[in-house]
Amino acid sequence: MSCDEAVLSIFGNEIKQAYSMSLLSFATGKRNVSFAPLAFGESDASKRIKNVLRYKKPRLISAVVAVLALAVISLVCLTNASETTEQEGENPGSDEKYVASEISQALEKAGSENAGIKVTSNDSIVTKADLDHDGETEQIVVCEKAEDLYELNVQKQDGTLLWSTEASTSHVEWNTILLYQNEGEGYLIQYLPVMYQGIGNYTCTMFSLENGHVSEKNTWKVDFDSMAGITGSMRGFFEAVNYLMENSTALFTTEGGNLVIGPQKAVDLQQIYPVNFYLEDGLSEESYEVVYPLELTFCSGAGGWRTTLTLYEDGHFDGIYEDGEADWTNEYPHGTDYYCEFSGRFREMKKLNEYSYSMMLDDLTYKTEVGKEWIKDGVRYIGSDAYGVTGGEKFVLYLPNTPAEILDDNVHAYWPNEYMWRKKSIHILYDYCLYNVNEGAGFFSDVFM
Repeated sequence: MSCDEAVLSIFGNEIKQAYSMSLLSFATGKRNVSFAPLAFGESDASKRIKNVLRYKKPRLISAVVAVLALAVISLVCLTNASETTEQEGENPGSDEKYVASEISQALEKAGSENAGIKVTSNDSIVTKADLDHDGETEQIVVCEKAEDLYELNVQKQDGTLLWSTEASTSHVEWNTILLYQNEGEGYLIQYLPVMYQGIGNYTCTMFSLENGHVSEKNTWKVDFDSMAGITGSMRGFFEAVNYLMENSTALFTTEGGNLVIGPQKAVDLQQIYPVNFYLEDGLSEESYEVVYPLELTFCSGAGGWRTTLTLYEDGHFDGIYEDGEADWTNEYPHGTDYYCEFSGRFREMKKLNEYSYSMMLDDLTYKTEVGKEWIKDGVRYIGSDAYGVTGGEKFVLYLPNTPAEILDDNVHAYWPNEYMWRKKSIHILYDYCLYNVNEGAGFFSDVFM
């Protein structure tokens, strides 16, 4: 950028527009053969143009220094300003707004990877959607807060901010936001696939902004080791998230270190679609693993109550039930938690078909006393039943690959991927399900957190 500033220090602010358009021509392929190495890549063009438009002429002593510097740096800063002619009298506003318009048109025409990015001093309105479901659309706005730091804001028509998130092309700050529309109502999807030394932690969350607050509709989450092969949870995540992307618009992503500002079809962005686990052998139907112990969860799906159960290969199990509420006093300022620790064993496991086994509850023991109250770390605990297990006698263990249509309606009610099944994206169970036939409770090894 120093070569640009040196040029402006000599010729003044009058050439800002023409000089910026020369940079644009250079970045989009309209340039002659250069005999010196490039001083910048095409992805830096927008940054250079911004710097030019914001440039203020320095004091005299600085200009003198710039003259001397220009003689040297001009050897490597070859731009093609001669192709651009000034269009006096045709500029409808400021230099910056004029050049921004030209950039957007040129990048779109050239098919540049930066298409959709608007270089302007004002925030860029990407699109509008009804994200708080009040019947009126909100503006989805992207702005550059600092060097390589971008912000996406959702705001009401009057400017009231509802939600905000940041992203950078720096690896630790990669972020992807998609827009999913369903019968006129909008949902945001945040996709965060994190991989470190072969260990993956992928999360995809769909949410709205009802009443000005984040309201999660569903979250898909999978932890994995890329060297250990595919699991049912990975396949379920793959199918569900790919479906979402196939029916969503990308608003904003820096995944892979590349900035893209939409709106664009998510499926057109190879940096996010399809979901990539970086497996050597890819996804295969025969690569499921049965790994004990099985971690299973029966929960509300809305961040409320949940029962976690660990099932071991010999049929015994242990678990915890928790349900918190905001009932507090000075004695227990952190609220109240209904709590149960339990253990037990299943017997008479019999194969029903290729997809499932039946088993009977042989023993259920509470480690906490039902109805007993105690206070610990500012929380009042009240002993409770093992919700989802208590009252059960017959259980069915469904295996991965079980066709979704043969599952009981009560199983569907607690299935984390039930929404995708109703949308005809998922047709089979990708993980284990322990179903309490008597109580209609479904425990899943693939749960939303």
